Amino acid sequence: MSGSGKPTLIRAKGKEHTGRIIALINDIWPEHYTPIIGEAQVKYMLETYQSEAQITKEIQDGVEYYILSVNGSDAGYLALDNKKEAMYLSKLYVVNRLRNKGYGKFMNEFAEKRAAELGLTRIFLNVHKNNKNSIKAYEKMGYMKVREVIKEIGGGFIMDDYIMEKFI
Repeated sequence: MSGSGKPTLIRAKGKEHTGRIIALINDIWPEHYTPIIGEAQVKYMLETYQSEAQITKEIQDGVEYYILSVNGSDAGYLALDNKKEAMYLSKLYVVNRLRNKGYGKFMNEFAEKRAAELGLTRIFLNVHKNNKNSIKAYEKMGYMKVREVIKEIGGGFIMDDYIMEKFI
């Protein structure tokens, strides 16, 4: 890491952890996504897909959430969903002040190890087509764009994404 300290990942379990993830979401999402998808869609997605109730339900359904901790401070979060044929990298976020320091790569390497432990050989993710910095980061980590997908998500909004994947 060229960053500020040794990272660790804490497996999210229960209310204490979901509250910490919500704090990270409220720090990361408005800053990162408002220029890409606009304030109204960010608000909708936070209420619909990034709420504490939704995260709690996903954890109960088997999605693995992890909190990235750097020097004892929450610095990002990761969510992995075993889709049986491949690992879905559902979420990988780092707070703005710690981006480009290797923490995203650290979390991705953990995702690869976790997928391998489960006998999976592929990881895939969705990334918004205008999320240029994230696309570059994923490409640098070995992901390739495999298709485009436009999906209505409700509220009059769409997701206009690339599906990227990596064989491990």
